[in-house]
Amino acid sequence: MPRRLALAAALLCLSAITSAAADHPAKAVMDADRAFAVKAKEVGLAKAFQMFAADKVVMFSTATPEMTPEQVAALFPPGFDIDWAPEGGAISDDGTLGYTWGKARYSAKKPGGTVTDLGPTRYVTIWRKQKDGSWKFIGDGELTNPETRAFQKK
Repeated sequence: MPRRLALAAALLCLSAITSAAADHPAKAVMDADRAFAVKAKEVGLAKAFQMFAADKVVMFSTATPEMTPEQVAALFPPGFDIDWAPEGGAISDDGTLGYTWGKARYSAKKPGGTVTDLGPTRYVTIWRKQKDGSWKFIGDGELTNPETRAFQKK
């Protein structure tokens, strides 16, 4: 009997942990980031960045960081691609601001079909909850990663 009781207690704890993870406050921004990455594959980077950008955003990796969604879209030439996925994030206590971070991999397809791997990096995206309940990013940038520096030296 004690063995069954221990198993039941373990299952109850596992259930609580799983439920807590599903209800994690940052889940909303993590889901928004995942949807953003999927949309980029469906419609292209330029269109996806334009769709998920707030009215005014800061692109940390550009010379003129404050941009409109249209200006952000212009950053991505045809053939340029980014694969990314969030690994973590957090959300403010009032549920209106959040951030996600993860790994990204850049590549460029040249005319003729040759794809050049531009290497891995990490990124951070800052999100603001909109009046309609959706999330739009207000800040985005890459963080140089040691793997990228090693790739660039090759």
